[in-house]
Amino acid sequence: MRPDRQLLDKYLAGQCTPDEQRAVEQWLQADRLDADLPPAPDETGATERIWDEIQHLPSSRPARSTRLMWLAGLAASVLLVVGISWLFTPAKTVRVAERVAPSARKQTIVLHSPAGKREKFTLPDGSRIHLNAGSSLEYAEPFDRTVALRGEGYFEIARDTLHPFRIATARTQVTVLGTVFNLKAYENEPLTELVVKEGKVRFADIRDESRQLILTADQRGAFANGRRPEKTSVHPARYFAWRDNRLVFQDQKLSEIVPVLERWYGVKITIRSKELAGLRYIGTFQDQSLQRVMEHISYALDFKYQLNDHQLTIY
Repeated sequence: MRPDRQLLDKYLAGQCTPDEQRAVEQWLQADRLDADLPPAPDETGATERIWDEIQHLPSSRPARSTRLMWLAGLAASVLLVVGISWLFTPAKTVRVAERVAPSARKQTIVLHSPAGKREKFTLPDGSRIHLNAGSSLEYAEPFDRTVALRGEGYFEIARDTLHPFRIATARTQVTVLGTVFNLKAYENEPLTELVVKEGKVRFADIRDESRQLILTADQRGAFANGRRPEKTSVHPARYFAWRDNRLVFQDQKLSEIVPVLERWYGVKITIRSKELAGLRYIGTFQDQSLQRVMEHISYALDFKYQLNDHQLTIY
């Protein structure tokens, strides 16, 4: 059960009874998502007030380190939107808040998987990331379990109940403690999609966090511009198939298949007919060449194609 604001104020002031102090600290260490944290103070000056609390806590107060951790986490959540802005810039170094250190700078690390390739990476906290073709992941050093994703990634997040892992995309923000999921967020596609394999994930609109979904195993969440968030139950295997070099198309329009093939094979594809673009296809390919894939799709949908170097035309 979450402590009320009055109890938290007593805790910060060092005026709790032993039972009250124990209740607050058990809650602080509980296995829960950021959504369960108490509401932040008013946005105006919120971060300043939090840091002032930290700096002026007397050393004689009990359990000071735990309160510092909670306050620092709350301050970090207020600063998250600011942090996201630099994660989406190409700058190699950025200035961090003066409260940390006037001369401190953070180095941005970029992990990239180019078109035609899929890559695996291990982050400083032990989390493992698979990046699909045409995808990149950015984070700052020293690593604070906050990253930005462009494209598609399969995440196996190392568990840390005191330090949630956050992922920012152009449309959404993901918050987890330790779980396995696939996040697809290509900026040239209208949909941002997350499918959970294990654990629990908080999936929210980056501009309005009241628009959020809590997803668990075998659930899919999706955000699209101008539409309500979608939450459905799915068989997740097909969403993870790309990690095993499998292409899976489940009753998808040719116009939706084309960008997948472009990234997978590193080619540019043009569809000359709107009628063809709307045709739907079902099929699975394992370690197949582009030529072989196009033979199957063109036969099923009854169209012709021409491949010249890295340019493919469907007509």
